[in-house]
This record gives sequence, C-alpha cells and structure tokens, in this order.
Amino acid sequence: MAKAKATTKKRSAPMKPCPACGKMVHARKTACDCGHTFVKKENGTPSASAKKKAASGGKHDAAEMVSVVKKLVETFGTLDHSITALQNAQKASQLVSPIGGVDDALSLLQSLRDATAS
Repeated sequence: MAKAKATTKKRSAPMKPCPACGKMVHARKTACDCGHTFVKKENGTPSASAKKKAASGGKHDAAEMVSVVKKLVETFGTLDHSITALQNAQKASQLVSPIGGVDDALSLLQSLRDATAS
C-alpha cells in the first residue's frame, strides 16, 4: 500500500492595503499603481538627527534634555506652565498644519492684525 503524499500549502506573499485606493499590494512595494507612495527615502542616506538617534540607541542626550527643560522653565516660570505651553503649541501646530505650519499661520495672523489696525 502506497503512502499518500502530504501536500504542503504554499505561503502567500505578504500584502498591505493602499490607504489611497484600498488595493492590496506586496508589502515590500514602496508605491501603489494608483500613485500613492508608502515610503519616501531621502536619497538613501539617513539624516544627521537619525544618525545621532541611532548612535544613542534611540535615546535623547541627557545633557541636552536638561538644557531644554531649564530653558522651558526659565521662559514659562514653572514646570506646570511649561507643560501647558507645550500642550498649547502641540494643539496650535495641529490646527495650522493644513495651511503650511506655524510660520505661515503666524505670518497670516500678523498680516490680519496689521490690516485691521489700519
């Protein structure tokens, strides 16, 4: 009596959905047929901040962190005021991102202020 051959099921390729069109594409593709780009590389070389972060094992430099905290407290008075200022800055940044960011929003607000002061 002959043994039945065990069939092995081949594993399918890893896939990911395109957020733009919903089509499933191979996980290693960087662009979908619809034109959506999954990953943007900066000419293959990591940035200086990425190199610094990698060199530090992903952790921030302790001396630099202390320096930033000192500047925040000097500027805003207390840790609580510094926390509130950063939370407000984060909210403001999210609000102005559709028009280009903080610099563009600041310029726009200053122009509006100048126009209404005249």
